[in-house]
Amino acid sequence: MLSQLTERRLEASKKFEELRPFIQKCKGTRSWLKLARQSLNMSVEQLSRRTGLAKPTIYQAERNEEAEHINLATLKRLANAMDFELVYALVPRAPIMQILKNQASEKALATLGHRAHYNNMSDVQVDALRTELDELIQNYLRSKDLWNE
Repeated sequence: MLSQLTERRLEASKKFEELRPFIQKCKGTRSWLKLARQSLNMSVEQLSRRTGLAKPTIYQAERNEEAEHINLATLKRLANAMDFELVYALVPRAPIMQILKNQASEKALATLGHRAHYNNMSDVQVDALRTELDELIQNYLRSKDLWNE
């Protein structure tokens, strides 16, 4: 039986993995706002009338989006005026479990310190150290301290 933590992580992982291909499709698009407006063949003036925002505000919003400084409320208002849905998502660069394992491994290696280096150890000592490392990794994966500095 899986723990609640593991079940939550697996559920979140599935959702995130569905979004990961979207990253590749999005590369090269600097302004979704401008792309949406232009795909509708809508002028800035027309969008201005639909939103009640001044034309300079629309231009500034497009520039702000490109510069990653846009206000989400403004973006949503503009999207609604074009009959678009604003989708806001955080998409992990790697699978969630990989991110967790990498962090747990770093923490475990830091805990072991200089002992994590296998120089001049017998096979038995290396095996014992690997077992200890694996146990530390598993403990960190279950721990709330995983992301503590």
